[in-house]
Amino acid sequence: QFLSPEIGNKNWMVVGHGDYIEGVREINLYEPGIYMPLTRKDVEAFKPDRIFLGHIHQPIPGEKAIYAGSPCGLDINETGYRYFIVFDTDSNQIEMQKVTTDFLYFRASLIVFPTANSLELLGNQIQDCIREWDIQPGDKKKARIRIKVSGYSSDRKALEKFIQKEFKGFKFEKEVDLGDVQFANDPDRDFIFEKCFAELDNLKDELEIEGLQHEIYISILNLIYGG
Repeated sequence: QFLSPEIGNKNWMVVGHGDYIEGVREINLYEPGIYMPLTRKDVEAFKPDRIFLGHIHQPIPGEKAIYAGSPCGLDINETGYRYFIVFDTDSNQIEMQKVTTDFLYFRASLIVFPTANSLELLGNQIQDCIREWDIQPGDKKKARIRIKVSGYSSDRKALEKFIQKEFKGFKFEKEVDLGDVQFANDPDRDFIFEKCFAELDNLKDELEIEGLQHEIYISILNLIYGG
C-alpha cells in the first residue's frame, strides 16, 4: 500500500515516468528485466483522479492515462506537433498547449499494390496521411517528411515521381525510401492478388481497428510474389 492514511477519499493524481496498460500484465520487449507498469488493477484499487505519464514521447490522450509527449522532439522519429499539459486543479480541466517549433517532422509508411489502379490506391493513402497529420495553415513550410514504401511495382521511377508530385509543397527530409519495393510484372500473379485484395477490402474496417492492415497486405503480397 503506497497511499498514506491522510489521503482517504480525497482526489489525488499520479504523475510519473512509466507505462499504463489495460491488462493485468504484459511483456514489454523494449523494457528488458523487471517491468512494472501501472495497470488497470492498480487504478481500480487506488482510484487516482488523474494519471499523467511521460515515458512515451508521442502525445496520447486517454480516459485514464494521458501522455503529454516530449515538448521538444529528441529525434526524427518523434513526429507531429509537440505539446505540454496544463492541468487546472480547481476545475479539474486539462488543456494541451502546443509548442511552437522551427520544424515539424512527419513519417509515412505506404504500400504500392501491383494492380491496374496502383497509383490511384497509393494516392489515396497519401491523402489519408496528409489528413491525419492535420497540419495547420501556415505550418506546411515547417514540415519535414520521411516516406517509406513497401510492396510491388513494375516501374520504380514512375512510382517515385508520383510520390514527389502527391507531396508537392512538402520538404523531404531524405529521399523517398523505395528499398522494400520489389519488381512485379506477372499478369497471372497480379490477377490472384486483385482477387485477394477485393476480399480483404470487405474486412478493411476491422483490420484498421486491429492495426493489422499493413502487415497482412505485405504478407499476402510476399506469399503471391515470392518476396
